[in-house]
Amino acid sequence: MPLLEIIGVVPTGKIFVIGLAFLQDEKKGSFEWALQCTKDLFNPNQIPEVIVTDREFALINAISVIFPDSYHMLCTRHIVKNVEAKAKKVTGSMVILFSNDNHEQFQDDDEILWNYFNIMLKQSPELKKMYISKLEKMMHPETVIVEEPFSDRQSKGRPKTRSSTKRDPSYFEYVDKETSTSKSGNKFKGPATEESIPSEIPKFVVSYIHKYVNVSADGNCGYRSVARQIYGSEDQWRRVRKDLHDFIDTHLDYWMKVWHKNLDEARMTLRRVNHCESPCSYEYWMSLDEMGPVIATIYNVILVALDPIQMGTLTYLPLYVLEGISSPEKLICIAFLRSSNHFISVPIINNCPVPEIYRFCFKFHEDSVHGWDAPLMTTIEKWKSLRTSMLIFCKQLVEHNENVD
Repeated sequence: MPLLEIIGVVPTGKIFVIGLAFLQDEKKGSFEWALQCTKDLFNPNQIPEVIVTDREFALINAISVIFPDSYHMLCTRHIVKNVEAKAKKVTGSMVILFSNDNHEQFQDDDEILWNYFNIMLKQSPELKKMYISKLEKMMHPETVIVEEPFSDRQSKGRPKTRSSTKRDPSYFEYVDKETSTSKSGNKFKGPATEESIPSEIPKFVVSYIHKYVNVSADGNCGYRSVARQIYGSEDQWRRVRKDLHDFIDTHLDYWMKVWHKNLDEARMTLRRVNHCESPCSYEYWMSLDEMGPVIATIYNVILVALDPIQMGTLTYLPLYVLEGISSPEKLICIAFLRSSNHFISVPIINNCPVPEIYRFCFKFHEDSVHGWDAPLMTTIEKWKSLRTSMLIFCKQLVEHNENVD
């Protein structure tokens, strides 16, 4: 059962324990019960003026109900640790911004801030709207609409792993876990072998696949496969859904043009993306013809989709990027298996042959990504050549078997 620890801080910086509570789960109702019990300990005229938490939406929403007059703030340590984790993912080493031994306070630099604002003022209206939306959500996370995750936990017995009530770790904890696992050596998976890869994956791609991962088959497998390569854990699939929903919602007019959809149809797509239950029905599965270009654009990645059923095996490039970005951050790959109607995560190395580029990448891309297809031409031609050779071989094999019969 989740354990909630509530502490207080005195003006000298010393902390003291107010209370401990075992919760049934980490939903809003459980947090409201714990907070109400805490509120009963205080004099009605001396209610806490400030409450600090991490970015736990259920807890934040419960605070607004039980302590409506208290000011809520996000924990600086969690924010900085997440920044450190981002740096660790990129550089491979930790950049220490926060030390328990030396609590340095960050000072505002007016000149740097004004430079950032001046750059923002020069951006297009759409980008300005995106900046403002992101800032508002960072400053007021309680205003973000997030559905409570579905839970089928039984009332008796130890919770099953997939429906555990254990809290969702912060981003830096996922990164630390992934880094320590890869360094330990005993759980590391080397390059994939042909025997471990589903037969529906082209044979000439197998040698380029590294750490093939068969994610959970709960209907969210497409988003899980993306989360595995973007955030390092398939458990972050809800985060991917939220990323995509917010990004599309901020630029809805643009994506309506890309998808050739009217407003009602686009809003229906938004509703399908903003679905956080597990398992989910077919209606809420990831559709690559809609989400492929969005994923490539929001995360600034090259997305290779091995999908013979929906839009076909294609490569998606970002349709636009922010000022100052000159190339995609990385290459990711997911595959859809026809035999099981299931997405899997198949990370590939950078020089892997890739299929042709999604045609709308050329029709709707902006000048900020002009020419990004050029570095891929060699690997695209290599894909075509290998695929042609494979088809010829298969044809010869069929003819040989017919002659033998």
